[in-house]
Order: sequence, then C-alpha cells, then structure tokens
Amino acid sequence: MIEIVVGGVVGLILGGGITFSLINNLNSSKANLIIEDAKKEAEQIRKEKLLQAKEKFIELKAEHEKDITKKNNDINNANQRVSQKENTLNQKLAEVNKKDASFQQLISDIDVQKSV
Repeated sequence: MIEIVVGGVVGLILGGGITFSLINNLNSSKANLIIEDAKKEAEQIRKEKLLQAKEKFIELKAEHEKDITKKNNDINNANQRVSQKENTLNQKLAEVNKKDASFQQLISDIDVQKSV
C-alpha cells in the first residue's frame, strides 16, 4: 500500500514537473511569437511612416517648384514690361531728337534769312 502511495506521490511530482515544463515552454513560445509579431508590426509601421515622409517631401517639393515657377514668371513679366517701356521711351526720345534737329534747322534757316 505504501508503494502505491509512494508511486502516486512520485507520479504527481513527475506529472507536476512535466506539466510545469510544458507550460513554461508554451509560455516561452507564446512570448517569442508575440515578440516576432511586434517586430513585424514595428517594421510595417516604420515603412509606412517612411513612405508618408517621402510623399510629404514630394508634395512640398512640388509646391516649392510651383512657387519658384510663379515667381520666375512674375520676374519675366516685369522684365518684359520694363523692356517695353524702355523701347517706348527710346522711340519718344528719337522723335524728340528728330523734332529738335528740325527745330534747330528752322532756327538756322530763319537766322540765315534774317541776315540776308
């Protein structure tokens, strides 16, 4: 009878040890799976954030280039207006010089006629 009790106690102890070992291995496996899942999720989040950052950079770059193009167009338009005004002024100056030369010629002709 003692042998049965000792056998039962030894069986319980061995069963408890084996159960403890199996539960410990199971928990360790679950922990490793959780860690692996967390690493995969972190990598996915990192890739998404990197993609978002690249998209934002491209968006800001396009906006900057659009602003630069607009400013360059404004500068070119201003330069064209200045050139047109300069040409107009040069034409008017040429007309004034021509009229002045005609006027000087008339004065000279009148002086010649007065002296005759």
